[in-house]
Amino acid sequence: MGAKLRTFDLALTPNLKRLRLTECSHLVELQAPEDLGLSECLEELTLAGCEVLQDIPNNICKMKRLERFHLGYCVAIEKLPEELGRLECLKELNIEGTSIRHLPQSIFELKGLRIVGIRWLLESFGFTSEIQTSEDKKFCYVEL
Repeated sequence: MGAKLRTFDLALTPNLKRLRLTECSHLVELQAPEDLGLSECLEELTLAGCEVLQDIPNNICKMKRLERFHLGYCVAIEKLPEELGRLECLKELNIEGTSIRHLPQSIFELKGLRIVGIRWLLESFGFTSEIQTSEDKKFCYVEL
Protein backbone atom coordinates (compact mmCIF):
# COMPACT_ATOMS: atom_id res chain seq x y z
CA MET A 1 0.00 0.00 0.00
CA GLY A 2 1.55 3.28 -1.14
CA ALA A 3 1.76 6.54 0.74
CA LYS A 4 -1.07 9.03 0.32
CA LEU A 5 0.86 12.28 0.18
CA ARG A 6 -1.64 15.06 -0.64
CA THR A 7 0.49 18.20 -0.29
CA PHE A 8 4.20 18.90 -0.22
CA ASP A 9 5.72 22.12 1.13
CA LEU A 10 9.03 22.96 -0.57
CA ALA A 11 9.91 25.34 2.28
CA LEU A 12 10.65 22.31 4.45
CA THR A 13 13.60 21.28 2.28
CA PRO A 14 15.85 24.35 1.74
CA ASN A 15 19.09 22.38 1.14
CA LEU A 16 17.71 19.68 -1.13
CA LYS A 17 19.38 19.22 -4.54
CA ARG A 18 16.99 16.67 -6.05
CA LEU A 19 13.34 16.12 -5.29
CA ARG A 20 11.60 13.20 -6.96
CA LEU A 21 7.92 12.72 -6.23
CA THR A 22 6.92 10.00 -8.66
CA GLU A 23 3.54 8.33 -8.97
CA CYS A 24 2.11 10.24 -6.01
CA SER A 25 -1.43 9.56 -7.16
CA HIS A 26 -2.95 11.62 -4.33
CA LEU A 27 -0.69 14.70 -4.61
CA VAL A 28 -3.06 17.57 -5.38
CA GLU A 29 -0.93 20.56 -4.38
CA LEU A 30 2.70 21.57 -4.49
CA GLN A 31 3.19 24.44 -2.06
CA ALA A 32 5.90 26.92 -2.95
CA PRO A 33 6.55 29.80 -0.54
CA GLU A 34 7.12 33.37 -1.76
CA ASP A 35 10.81 33.16 -0.87
CA LEU A 36 11.34 29.95 -2.84
CA GLY A 37 14.03 31.66 -4.90
CA LEU A 38 16.17 31.69 -1.79
CA SER A 39 16.41 27.91 -2.16
CA GLU A 40 19.72 27.96 -3.98
CA CYS A 41 20.23 24.20 -4.02
CA LEU A 42 17.40 22.50 -5.92
CA GLU A 43 18.67 21.37 -9.33
CA GLU A 44 16.11 18.71 -10.20
CA LEU A 45 12.37 18.62 -9.59
CA THR A 46 10.56 15.48 -10.74
CA LEU A 47 6.80 15.19 -10.35
CA ALA A 48 6.33 12.30 -12.79
CA GLY A 49 3.06 10.40 -12.70
CA CYS A 50 1.35 12.69 -10.16
CA GLU A 51 -1.98 12.17 -11.88
CA VAL A 52 -4.19 14.60 -9.94
CA LEU A 53 -1.69 17.45 -9.60
CA GLN A 54 -3.22 20.31 -11.59
CA ASP A 55 -1.15 23.43 -10.99
CA ILE A 56 2.49 24.36 -10.90
CA PRO A 57 2.98 27.34 -8.57
CA ASN A 58 4.41 30.48 -10.19
CA ASN A 59 7.08 30.62 -7.50
CA ILE A 60 8.78 27.66 -9.17
CA CYS A 61 10.11 30.29 -11.60
CA LYS A 62 12.29 31.70 -8.81
CA MET A 63 14.40 28.56 -8.43
CA LYS A 64 17.77 29.90 -9.53
CA ARG A 65 19.56 26.58 -10.02
CA LEU A 66 16.80 24.36 -11.37
CA GLU A 67 18.25 22.42 -14.32
CA ARG A 68 15.76 19.57 -14.79
CA PHE A 69 12.00 19.83 -14.42
CA HIS A 70 10.10 16.62 -15.12
CA LEU A 71 6.32 16.58 -15.31
CA GLY A 72 5.97 13.38 -17.33
CA TYR A 73 2.51 11.83 -17.10
CA CYS A 74 1.09 14.48 -14.79
CA VAL A 75 -2.04 14.18 -16.90
CA ALA A 76 -4.05 16.90 -15.11
CA ILE A 77 -1.48 19.66 -15.72
CA GLU A 78 -2.76 21.89 -18.50
CA LYS A 79 -0.42 24.87 -18.31
CA LEU A 80 3.01 25.99 -17.25
CA PRO A 81 3.77 29.21 -15.38
CA GLU A 82 4.11 32.10 -17.84
CA GLU A 83 7.45 33.16 -16.33
CA LEU A 84 9.13 29.77 -16.78
CA GLY A 85 11.74 31.52 -18.95
CA ARG A 86 13.18 33.04 -15.77
CA LEU A 87 14.73 29.65 -15.00
CA GLU A 88 18.03 30.54 -16.63
CA CYS A 89 19.72 27.26 -15.65
CA LEU A 90 16.91 25.03 -16.98
CA LYS A 91 18.33 22.46 -19.39
CA GLU A 92 15.52 19.89 -19.58
CA LEU A 93 11.74 20.14 -19.38
CA ASN A 94 9.76 16.90 -19.68
CA ILE A 95 6.08 17.42 -20.52
CA GLU A 96 5.42 13.97 -21.99
CA GLY A 97 1.94 12.70 -21.15
CA THR A 98 0.66 16.02 -19.76
CA SER A 99 -2.37 18.00 -20.94
CA ILE A 100 -0.27 21.10 -21.71
CA ARG A 101 -1.44 22.75 -24.93
CA HIS A 102 0.51 26.02 -24.77
CA LEU A 103 4.12 26.83 -24.03
CA PRO A 104 4.83 30.17 -22.33
CA GLN A 105 6.52 32.61 -24.70
CA SER A 106 9.30 33.22 -22.17
CA ILE A 107 10.49 29.63 -22.55
CA PHE A 108 11.82 30.36 -26.03
CA GLU A 109 14.43 32.67 -24.49
CA LEU A 110 16.14 29.71 -22.80
CA LYS A 111 19.01 28.64 -25.03
CA GLY A 112 20.06 25.01 -24.83
CA LEU A 113 16.75 23.89 -23.30
CA ARG A 114 15.63 20.38 -24.23
CA ILE A 115 11.86 19.91 -24.24
CA VAL A 116 10.85 16.26 -24.04
CA GLY A 117 7.40 15.21 -25.19
CA ILE A 118 5.32 13.03 -27.46
CA ARG A 119 5.89 13.83 -31.16
CA TRP A 120 2.33 15.03 -31.87
CA LEU A 121 2.46 17.31 -28.83
CA LEU A 122 5.74 18.88 -29.92
CA GLU A 123 4.29 19.31 -33.42
CA SER A 124 1.24 21.06 -31.95
CA PHE A 125 3.61 23.71 -30.53
CA GLY A 126 4.91 24.41 -34.04
CA PHE A 127 8.04 22.26 -33.88
CA THR A 128 8.34 20.08 -36.97
CA SER A 129 11.79 19.79 -38.47
CA GLU A 130 13.41 20.44 -35.07
CA ILE A 131 12.02 17.24 -33.48
CA GLN A 132 14.62 14.59 -32.73
CA THR A 133 14.26 11.05 -31.44
CA SER A 134 16.48 9.60 -28.72
CA GLU A 135 18.95 6.91 -29.76
CA ASP A 136 16.93 4.24 -27.97
CA LYS A 137 13.74 5.53 -29.70
CA LYS A 138 12.00 5.95 -26.32
CA PHE A 139 11.23 9.67 -26.51
CA CYS A 140 11.16 12.71 -28.77
CA TYR A 141 12.64 16.08 -27.93
CA VAL A 142 13.38 19.56 -29.22
CA GLU A 143 16.43 21.63 -28.35
CA LEU A 144 16.05 25.41 -28.33
